[in-house]
Amino acid sequence: MRRCHRKIDDHCLHNREFKASTMTRLPLLLFLVVSMFTGCSAFQSPNSSLGTPGANAVTDGKWRVEARGKFLNGGTVEVQVDLNIQKVGDPTRTIATPSVITVVGQDAVVTLAGNGADVTCSVSTVREDSRVIVTVAAVISQGGSPVARPMLRFAIDS
Repeated sequence: MRRCHRKIDDHCLHNREFKASTMTRLPLLLFLVVSMFTGCSAFQSPNSSLGTPGANAVTDGKWRVEARGKFLNGGTVEVQVDLNIQKVGDPTRTIATPSVITVVGQDAVVTLAGNGADVTCSVSTVREDSRVIVTVAAVISQGGSPVARPMLRFAIDS
């Protein structure tokens, strides 16, 4: 009879050890999974969306600026940047959709007034190896006071 209890006790002890080792592995596994996802999101700005090459978008408060660039006439000198400025809400409203043409290495500025907001966009281009880096800096004002200063950057491959 004593021998039978010993086998049961050994079996129970083995189960406790198995449960304890599983319980110590679970937090470690969860930590690894969480740190992997946290590490990935730390490298991207939370308000920018990196979509197709030659395009980018950024949201600053209630304002969203989208930009798409391309070379003109199959060349590598002139760049056309199409902008879309929106007021985010329900529904989202497009304020302006200007298009800017500039030469690589030069800046261009477009100013639009009306539709409840004044928008000034500065577009600068810099050649970097075989591509052009486009930087768009916008100032959106209402009633003469700036309400948003979104800025975005993207590359156009030649």
